[in-house]
Amino acid sequence: MKTKLAIFLITIVAVCACSKKEPLAKHEYISFYYEQTMCSDPWETSNDDSITLENAAGYLNARDLYVGGLSIEQSDNPGVVCAACGCKTGKTIYVTTLNSNSIKNSFIEIGFKQK
Repeated sequence: MKTKLAIFLITIVAVCACSKKEPLAKHEYISFYYEQTMCSDPWETSNDDSITLENAAGYLNARDLYVGGLSIEQSDNPGVVCAACGCKTGKTIYVTTLNSNSIKNSFIEIGFKQK
């Protein structure tokens, strides 16, 4: 009986000791964008946007960069049409991450721009 009571009390103390972490406030996040190129992105691209996003996420995760959100959008105005490797495709990749100077610098080094 004493053993069951002790286990019960330890369980209650452990549950009460755990605190729920507050969600991050909106100002603790920052957004970046990357204009996709024909073939000079640091990750492999595809005609299928979901595959491109998977590859971009894998690239960022491999560099220990936190990704809170990731999306890709086609611009209404694709701009200049060219086929050179550095030419823009008209698609933009958006990422949301933590607002930290080291993370900001890492995204900028890769070629992202702050939104």
